[in-house]
Amino acid sequence: MVWITLEELTDPDSIYLDVTVKRFEFTFEMSWKAIKRVLAWRGIEANSPRSCFKEAYQQGYITNEQEWLAMIESRNLTAHTCDEMEARQLALRARQFHKAFAELYLALESQLEP
Repeated sequence: MVWITLEELTDPDSIYLDVTVKRFEFTFEMSWKAIKRVLAWRGIEANSPRSCFKEAYQQGYITNEQEWLAMIESRNLTAHTCDEMEARQLALRARQFHKAFAELYLALESQLEP
């Protein structure tokens, strides 16, 4: 495993910053869509990231609703505005978001086990 410095991660010319932002965007999209599918399987309709995260919180799949709702804003800023400062802020929160994604994975996986 290659360890990078905080400076490398947040340097606007760094490939690590680009990769971190794109991986976040991809994982965010897959997360809300996975929630949507599990909810639909349980007969609950939710058709947007916001409604999915709110329902996921009510169902106990996520523990910090505000963090997930803040991810919506981060995703919109990085995907649509290409704001360099937001990308750097996102990189600084990457570990926190990784933890939230991992917890969601375990929660959803437990819902699908017989």
